Amino acid sequence: MRKVLFICIIFTLVIVLTGCNNYNKFKLTIKEKTWSGEIHEGYENKEKTEEFDIVLNKKYNFESNFNGNFTFIVKELNKDNIIIETEEPYSDTNNGIDLSSSKTVFTIYKGKETRIDTITMDAGATYYLVLE
Repeated sequence: MRKVLFICIIFTLVIVLTGCNNYNKFKLTIKEKTWSGEIHEGYENKEKTEEFDIVLNKKYNFESNFNGNFTFIVKELNKDNIIIETEEPYSDTNNGIDLSSSKTVFTIYKGKETRIDTITMDAGATYYLVLE
């Protein structure tokens, strides 16, 4: 009886410690669209898409076509979402860009597109994040 109980305890610990759950196997797709309010000679809006396998507390770097990189750390993995923290503030309103935004923490929901914009006026980038 003790042997069976010991095996059950070990098995339970292995499951808990290895994180055997469905919500630690997310993929995050990021699509970037650059934009400009004015048309300049030689300027061309660009699009880029990249997919990431999500791991808790890992730092990710999306090489932007706009200015620098979109860098973030995965702070939480939940059943239907992840929470990320970016190195720079971004705007996440769907009614234009909030130029005074200081927001660096964003919740990305499974199956729902999240829009994040650079805090710029004349040109910038919009990132569309989809969690699968």
